[in-house]
Amino acid sequence: MEVYASYQPISEEDLVAFENLIGATFPTAYREFLMKHNGGFVKEPNSFRYMDRDLVCWGGVRRFYSIADKDDRYSLQRSWNT
Repeated sequence: MEVYASYQPISEEDLVAFENLIGATFPTAYREFLMKHNGGFVKEPNSFRYMDRDLVCWGGVRRFYSIADKDDRYSLQRSWNT
């Protein structure tokens, strides 16, 4: 999966501060992703197939939210505060 138009990478300190705010710690792979990309759009193909019982379904990812300014529309901080 290729990510583009990402935000500025965040520091370990910013990430820890957000984790403290929400009272949870992100998995290592997601922490590494946030410190490298900090959200962004996913280039196509961005869909995947999965099974729901006996039904084949398709899903996709268009965007990852960032830990950015809480006023940003695609910010985890804004989503957490609303």
